[in-house]
Amino acid sequence: MVDGSRIVLHVSANDVPIDGHLDDLPCGADDRIPFAHEGGVLDPGPPLYITINTPGLRTSDSGKQGGYVSGGPPGDGTWEVSRDGQVIAVVAVPSLDGVACRASGIGGV
Repeated sequence: MVDGSRIVLHVSANDVPIDGHLDDLPCGADDRIPFAHEGGVLDPGPPLYITINTPGLRTSDSGKQGGYVSGGPPGDGTWEVSRDGQVIAVVAVPSLDGVACRASGIGGV
């Protein structure tokens, strides 16, 4: 980041339901841990929005939008985070709340 560059911070109260998108997680129900984002966020737009604002993501992880919010901005909805070809977390955008497999490190889980 360059000194003097503009950074947009916002706190979102929007809630995107992710329940219908948890079937792709390889871990069982007992190993699905919810996490919540707290504080401000950097706002470059998804998928970078998820990458820089969700703790525990690795540079090799990839994100794919799985659900969309009708009438919402591009990128709002549910995103699946994959590691080594396997979905390990589902993240809601813009809230950045989600569910991750235990021990993935995503969202502090």
